[in-house]
Amino acid sequence: MKTHSRSFTIVIRAGLLAALGTYSASAQPEPDTPLRLASEKTTEYTILIPDKPSGITHSAADELALHLKQITGAEWPVKQEPARTDRREIRLEITDSDPAVPQNTQGYRLFTEGNDIVVRSRSPHGLLYGTYALLEDKCGCRWYTPDETLVPRNETLSISPFDTASAPAFLYREIYAADALRDRKWAQRMRLNSGTYRSPDNPDDHLYNYLPNYSCHTFERLVPPDKHLATHPEYYGLVNGKRNKNLLCLSNPAVFETALATLRADLAQNKTRPCIVSISQNDCGGWCQCPECTRIIAEEGGGTGLLMRFLNKIDNALQGENVTIHTLAYHDTDTPPAKTKPNPGIIIQLCPIGICYGHYPEKCSHSGGEGNIAFERNIKGWSAIHDNLWIWSYHINFAHSLQPFPNIHTLPAYIRYFAEHKAKGVFAQSDSGQQSTSLKRLRHYLLAKLLWNPEADATALTSEFLEHYYKEAAAPMAEYLAALAATVENIPDKHTWIYDAPHTWYLNKNFIEQSETIFAKALEAAENNPVALTRIKIEHLSIQHLILAHWLRGNLDRSNEEILKIVDEFETVCRENNIIGYSEHDWHNEQHRKFISDVRAKATAQPGS
Repeated sequence: MKTHSRSFTIVIRAGLLAALGTYSASAQPEPDTPLRLASEKTTEYTILIPDKPSGITHSAADELALHLKQITGAEWPVKQEPARTDRREIRLEITDSDPAVPQNTQGYRLFTEGNDIVVRSRSPHGLLYGTYALLEDKCGCRWYTPDETLVPRNETLSISPFDTASAPAFLYREIYAADALRDRKWAQRMRLNSGTYRSPDNPDDHLYNYLPNYSCHTFERLVPPDKHLATHPEYYGLVNGKRNKNLLCLSNPAVFETALATLRADLAQNKTRPCIVSISQNDCGGWCQCPECTRIIAEEGGGTGLLMRFLNKIDNALQGENVTIHTLAYHDTDTPPAKTKPNPGIIIQLCPIGICYGHYPEKCSHSGGEGNIAFERNIKGWSAIHDNLWIWSYHINFAHSLQPFPNIHTLPAYIRYFAEHKAKGVFAQSDSGQQSTSLKRLRHYLLAKLLWNPEADATALTSEFLEHYYKEAAAPMAEYLAALAATVENIPDKHTWIYDAPHTWYLNKNFIEQSETIFAKALEAAENNPVALTRIKIEHLSIQHLILAHWLRGNLDRSNEEILKIVDEFETVCRENNIIGYSEHDWHNEQHRKFISDVRAKATAQPGS
């Protein structure tokens, strides 16, 4: 993949899409002779799809025809019929007989065969991803964000012969972000594949589909306290002599039977298969302290083994039903069990919620209970005993979603780290419920690219994104990105967290003043481009938020008039761009409004400047 990135840059800049000679329909080109796909808004190529195409195969062909038309102005017919030697074809083929096609069913092989182009895979999804690779790597298309794409316009499209193959490093790739949820086509084009992005009218356009209400934190669903607590308090965790409705007594056979009955009833209501069912603790910690649970925990060296015994029983009961059991290695279950291993098919999703993303993995000294040292021990432990490990990674500040989050510089290293430790899937949580700013769209673009290929050139990807998304302001935004990284990467003994407050150590007065200088340059650079200017103003919210938050605490010396001007701009940009939610749980924008109200109240109440 590195080679592909380099050759793409060289070929495109040298004029990949320039006119290159003429052809006859029957002539076979010399090995290095470019193939002319279109000229003067016409093409002789036909896109062929295989017999009995799935919805995904149709989608691949339609996307190819759509983008090639946008590039060339030509109409690209799509047909379901056998290949012919008397015409030029782009063939989408599914086969298990080509050893050059990756064994990974999401992989693909792209190659030229005479005058034809072939996209070949072992599955419909592999065809879809190969189609996008053809459009990206050979035609120069890009989907940076849902509202910033690059489709080169060129009536004459020529491509040199090629033969290449690729497969994703992670089988499951999800970015839980507002952009991906709002524009599922963008998610598809970025080769994300969670059932979260499934279209209701096309149920086979996903690979990883959770049973509704079973994505995580499901103990309450399986054994509802409002149904059972009063009559069967023994179903729930015993803590300090009292039953806790947030915990289950996992050693109680009746809890297993009740949970299995609930799950079977829900499976009967939803026939979509295959599906994933998460059997995972509620969003809290702790274990039942009854004698039997306590005995098992002692025998297993921790509570994780107790959970594994419960999961294995559920998994055994559902064998043959095309259901995959999933759980979270989260808080009290992040440590691998000492004795009882999970059944091979169970998905273990390790959730490093307490780590520092500001420093590089294996170099961070964060020694807290859920810090980087513990995470390294846990990921190595799980990967040593289980071959179906996923990661839940965090890419937003949950408590203050508008403030800068310095993790873009470490993203490539973390994704590589996950891959090196045999993770097969990554769920990257971002602003699904919050409208964060803080370079989120660059972060999402990089995540999508790296989840397919962790060895991709992140520096080149970042530079290209900045140029196309921020346009005239690309240079100052690159400067801001570097300044944000510098706040943490050279200070090894202090760490970041996903709940850091605005007055945390790295978001200090020096960083605020430096950022204000940079954003002044960015705003000036973008002043004649309304699209770029709006994007800069949105990013500037992160710094304005810091100024207002620091000023509220008395950490910054700014006049009332200056603060009122900033809060006016802040509120206007948020309103005009529907940026709501101050934190993870600010569903009704109440914290956001209160923050603005508190600033105004202080600025208008105190005398002078």
